[in-house]
Amino acid sequence: MQIPVNKNATKVAALAEVGYLPDTDMLKESHVPWAYYMLWSKEFCIGEKYNTVERLRSAYTSSYAVTSDRLSFNSRQGTG
Repeated sequence: MQIPVNKNATKVAALAEVGYLPDTDMLKESHVPWAYYMLWSKEFCIGEKYNTVERLRSAYTSSYAVTSDRLSFNSRQGTG
């Protein structure tokens, strides 16, 4: 599978409700400004029928992926 190289950085892409995780190395090489990708639940992330443990680990530990543990915010911000 190939992802075309982005020639227009004004458009942001998202993958909603996918069964297979995208390859984060391919996403990075495409230079597409990704907003998010969202994996279906249950059998798509439990077990290895659709995504291997290694693929899950690779996707969530990629330097290109932003996960909640990498976000910096004040938990009291925006309250009261």
